[in-house]
Amino acid sequence: MKIVLLPLDERPCNYLYPKELPLQKNVNIVTPSKDILSLKKDVCNIDKISEWLKKECFDADFAVISLDTLLFGGIIPSRLHQKSYEELCEKIKVLEDIKNVNKNIKIYCNELIMRCPSYSLSDEEPFYFDECGKEIFELGGIIDKEEQGIIDVDSPRKLELLNIIKKEYLDDFLTRRDTNIKILLHNLDYVNKGIIDFFVIPQDDCSEFGFPSKDQRLVKSKIKNDNLFNNVIMYPGADEIGLTLITRAINIYNNYRPKVFVNYCSELGKNAIPMFEDRPISETIKYHLFSTNCLEVYSLMEADCVLNINSGSEFVPKWDTRKELIFGKNRNLLAFIDFIKYALNNNKIVGIADVCYCNEADKELMNLLKDDDLLLKIHSYAGWNTSSNTLGTTIANMITYYYSKDEINKNYSLIYRYLDDYIYMGIVRDIINNKIVDLNNGITRFNLKTGTKEFEKISKDLIIKEANKFGINVDKYFKKFDVSFIWNRTFEIEFDTERI
Repeated sequence: MKIVLLPLDERPCNYLYPKELPLQKNVNIVTPSKDILSLKKDVCNIDKISEWLKKECFDADFAVISLDTLLFGGIIPSRLHQKSYEELCEKIKVLEDIKNVNKNIKIYCNELIMRCPSYSLSDEEPFYFDECGKEIFELGGIIDKEEQGIIDVDSPRKLELLNIIKKEYLDDFLTRRDTNIKILLHNLDYVNKGIIDFFVIPQDDCSEFGFPSKDQRLVKSKIKNDNLFNNVIMYPGADEIGLTLITRAINIYNNYRPKVFVNYCSELGKNAIPMFEDRPISETIKYHLFSTNCLEVYSLMEADCVLNINSGSEFVPKWDTRKELIFGKNRNLLAFIDFIKYALNNNKIVGIADVCYCNEADKELMNLLKDDDLLLKIHSYAGWNTSSNTLGTTIANMITYYYSKDEINKNYSLIYRYLDDYIYMGIVRDIINNKIVDLNNGITRFNLKTGTKEFEKISKDLIIKEANKFGINVDKYFKKFDVSFIWNRTFEIEFDTERI
């Protein structure tokens, strides 16, 4: 079984995580060479990408294709480009070429609705977001509410914001938004034509109101008018989408829909809306399972797999003063762990989606898993970035293990997650960021400049030290263990390893 994967970009979550899945031995995932992919704001070689796709899809069973990469050159370039709608219409035609040559291939695509973050920072946005990103976000919320009749047209705050945001900045932003949503709607016609077999529209950093919400309504109308409900799905997420569609391909190939029981650490948390998302987590989970072609069931005994959700009654940052109520009184970690052990004793495949905090693992959960000797007895774990990033990663590892029963690759996948999500994101990253602040020499956590190599060395040493303290002996698993800051910032880290 050959799956051709064109990832969203070159970061580990999109490029390496799929290769670390505990796959069946007959599953071959083919990715492009990194040197033709994007590098943050630098656009990838789109013509070479198209040629690579045609070559590799000739004999493939499935293709998982990020249209943001194929059309714009990557996730960040999709927010910066100056391409015309007509130019993009020509680029997408490579999918027709693929299907004409290989009529049996199933093509699964994903394309983002362009985000509008709620803060002023240009790290992943146009340069002017340093000056007015927060204001553009607020303006989008007002315009969206106006269009829906929730507030009066031309509110005083809207006029204030239009005076604050420079016209050329807003024009640039809105012109690109218009182009991106037009090409997305155009690409949905490829589902009607039978060229794209399944299409996921993830929503990156979405909120209840705003410019992305306006675009979502256009997409929903297209889905309804063209009756695309079974083949097009839209929900919060982004960097996990390659894993999700690979999992769908594997389920389709095996002609089976794994049955998944969902267990929540907090009953109140089922209906809580995660940070950077726009709907209750219980509803988002249903979308993730539908996208992978899994089936949610409501009793443990009929389930193949158990997806355990670690969260409190609300989703708040770790510095919130209500932590004791939200994570102390409104969830029960001891009962959560007890149920996980019960599921394992009943021979269920067990995954843990640690969505308690954004961007790091929950230390309390990690220590309980360690104390109960469960770290390598469970089958899947993730606890990184947004709730949907974590959900997609956990589900993909859980389902691929269900078929392969590959203990070695399963254990390595878990080790990578613990080293990254817990040791680095939960412990080491704060230490590094504090060192950067103390230096006060122009280096920031968003741009390490000439300090990159030094901080990679410091991070590596700290990761090994903290991992050993936690009970994960790095030397036991790896002959080679190096780390790098792939985007020259501390937000994410890439492991360069050689297994023992």
